[in-house]
Amino acid sequence: MEKDNCGMLFEYLKSILYDTPINRPDLEDLDEPYRRLGEGLSYLQQAVEEMLAYTADLSKGNLSGPVPSRENFLCVNLKNLHASLNHLTWQAKQVASGDYSQHVSYQLWGGGNRRQRQRTDAGSDGGTGGCRHV
Repeated sequence: MEKDNCGMLFEYLKSILYDTPINRPDLEDLDEPYRRLGEGLSYLQQAVEEMLAYTADLSKGNLSGPVPSRENFLCVNLKNLHASLNHLTWQAKQVASGDYSQHVSYQLWGGGNRRQRQRTDAGSDGGTGGCRHV
C-alpha cells in the first residue's frame, strides 16, 4: 500500500509541475502518514495555479487583474514586480503630461532619466520653445 501512496502522490506532483490535467487524489484514499503530504501538495497546486494565472495577466500587460493571496509564497517577487510596473506606469503618465521632475529608479529605464534631465535643464517646456509635440 505504501507504494500506491507514493505513486499517487508522485503523479499528483508531476501533474502540478508540468501543467497537465490534474487528478487530485482523494486524501481519504491515502494511508494516514501520507495525508499530510497530500494536503501540502493540494496547497502547492492552488499556489501554482494562482501564480500561472497571475503571470499570464502580467505577461499580457494587464496590471489590473486579480492579485494572488497573501499566503502564496510563490508570488512574493512577482507582486513586487507588479507594484514596480504600476509605479513605472504612473511615472510615465506623469512625464507624458509634462511633469519632467520624475526620476525613474529602475535599470530598465536606461537613458530616460538623462533625457528627462535634459528637458528639465532646457526649461519646463522640454526645450520646445513653447511648442508642444503631439
